[in-house]
Amino acid sequence: MDAVAVIEAALIFLGGVSYALAGYLKSAAGGEGFNPRKMAATVILSGIVSALNYLTGAAEGMGPAEAYASGTAETVLLEYLSKALRRLYSS
Repeated sequence: MDAVAVIEAALIFLGGVSYALAGYLKSAAGGEGFNPRKMAATVILSGIVSALNYLTGAAEGMGPAEAYASGTAETVLLEYLSKALRRLYSS
């Protein structure tokens, strides 16, 4: 197990977790009710993204900032796609 790859995967995970935290802060600032299930789902999704990046070697050679940004972007994209598909198939 390459230590650099583990660090890159951890940064990818932290990028996704920061997106979840931003969602929490947005709901808290807007006076919305906090939904812990949504935050947990985002954190779990971030973990899956991180694991897949690690297992496939997709994060190999990324710098710390790239890995963090990639984790955030991948989590956001997958969350938006899953919401769109749920809305599409529920209507």
